[in-house]
Amino acid sequence: MMPSLPRGMFWLTTMSVLAVGLAAITWMERESRVRLVRTLEQALVQQQQLGQALGLERRRTAQAQLAVETKNREVDALVARLTGEQATSTQLRQALAEHQRQLSALQTDLVLAQQRATATGAVEIARITVPIHTRAARSLAKVVAVNPEWSFVVFDAGWDQVNIGDVLSVYRQEALIARVQVERVQQRLAAARVLPAYPVDAIAIDDQVQAP
Repeated sequence: MMPSLPRGMFWLTTMSVLAVGLAAITWMERESRVRLVRTLEQALVQQQQLGQALGLERRRTAQAQLAVETKNREVDALVARLTGEQATSTQLRQALAEHQRQLSALQTDLVLAQQRATATGAVEIARITVPIHTRAARSLAKVVAVNPEWSFVVFDAGWDQVNIGDVLSVYRQEALIARVQVERVQQRLAAARVLPAYPVDAIAIDDQVQAP
């Protein structure tokens, strides 16, 4: 048998063991708390970094959305502008086609009238009903066609500017080139016979036509 310790020594040994165990437990708890604090600090740092990254990404997204909206507005403006230009182009083409149609009709009518005049010895030109004016318009018009063979010109003045029978002057700058008498009038064009005293070859496109 092992010799038994005195009662005082037993309790002293037991208390020493308990003290060492308690100190170990306390140290372990302290180390655990330190690790937890460090883990929490790292988590907070990561959270802050993620928040900053998220904020930056949101700003970039907002800037990208703003850029997209700006481009969309620019595209809408360009589409509207192109639509307006296409409409204007269509109107211009229609006006040009009408202008050419009237010019062709005037030239055909005058050629036929001159042919009849040559055959009969007298010019008989049917008059078109137009509004009555007290005097020829004095605003300038331009020669748009010249027919030397039948001695007539076509210029861009319509019903609201000239009457059949009006005698007008053709100028180039300040020089008088010829005098003409209106024989056909349409909405935007008129045809006139060059008076015999003036050479039709002297008249050119873009010469000015106005009242004498």
